[in-house]
Amino acid sequence: MPVCAEAAARGFATAPGGWALTESEWKLAALPSAEVAPGFTALARALAKGPSRVFVLLLPQKGLVIPGGVAGYDTARGEDQHRALAQLLSGTGLSVVDTLDAARAPIDSGFFYLLRDPHLSHPGGRRVASLFAGALRTAGLYDSLPRVAYRTVEQPAREHPREFVADNIVKLCGGEAPPHERTAIFKVEAPDTGLVDETPLARVALWGSSNSGLGGLDRFTEEAIQSPVDTLATRGGGILGSLYAALREDDYATAPPVAVAWELAVSEYWRPVDGAPNPQDPDVYREIVPAAWGSCADESALAVGDWVASGATLLAAPARSWAYVALEAERADVRALSLGGEVADQPLGPRLFADYERLPASRRWFLDLGTVHGQVRLSATWESPSAARVRAKLCAAPK
Repeated sequence: MPVCAEAAARGFATAPGGWALTESEWKLAALPSAEVAPGFTALARALAKGPSRVFVLLLPQKGLVIPGGVAGYDTARGEDQHRALAQLLSGTGLSVVDTLDAARAPIDSGFFYLLRDPHLSHPGGRRVASLFAGALRTAGLYDSLPRVAYRTVEQPAREHPREFVADNIVKLCGGEAPPHERTAIFKVEAPDTGLVDETPLARVALWGSSNSGLGGLDRFTEEAIQSPVDTLATRGGGILGSLYAALREDDYATAPPVAVAWELAVSEYWRPVDGAPNPQDPDVYREIVPAAWGSCADESALAVGDWVASGATLLAAPARSWAYVALEAERADVRALSLGGEVADQPLGPRLFADYERLPASRRWFLDLGTVHGQVRLSATWESPSAARVRAKLCAAPK
């Protein structure tokens, strides 16, 4: 399957053995550091101080794990980039489950990644789930989880329906696509609980992207830890989509999970998915970092506004600290919420909160105001078929 000039210009590449790659799977960027990624670093620190133990399942670029390598790929630099991101995350206090060595190790029933699609294979998903189970044991959390006797059943190998990269190369260059990859498929089965479902509530959450579903990481994790998993992975949401949704859920503040597995693909850190929160956009972190801090209780807030209709004043109060705004809607049908006003005599906004197309609706939003010495006046407009009201709280950021 040759790569023509047009496909190469769009970043597609191939490697011996039938591999086909997108730009994000083999192109390299600058080494990550706290200086070049302050928002991402702040998010990691906030998660490390949060109510749940967060384990980062760090998935390497495909270019690092293909046997024989990829022409034009600087393996040494790719390893440096991968290790730098792992060190950045662990330096903030998060628990990093680095899968690079495991991704390179042989797998009897296939490869860690699919040959011509940028996702985990089922064998790769099982291997990542096993590493996470080991990390839970090391952290002393495994034995405290509720037990369910999940079991894995191997299915006959079949042609994988997705050949995303190959299809795009053929579309650009012509010719015939190779036969679809035959890959091992596994099914995870739960015990029959009868007419009344007695499955205990999940105490582990999985945050991630399409890898968690297409690679079976969600179900393989349940089998590996023998305990239910609350899967909040968002297909097409990139590395931040599921966090953006999960951190704004009421349950995260009131009944957080004991442990979180955050599936983070290095390729999606550098080159975000279209229609998902962009990890390279500093403004994204003004919303998501306060969500990781959690909404302050009414009694500890600097000020609490009334429930108001669209267009009304939400809040008018002074602040003398690093502050953030927590917004709450009566119902989850509020869309296109735009916040405006003044912070210490400086205009704010209009700040349009991004309801990303692939993420579920929410009832909560957050915005980091930074250090404030003066009056905060906020108003907002939004759309709601039920005419839902919104209220705002002014909160002091944790030190």
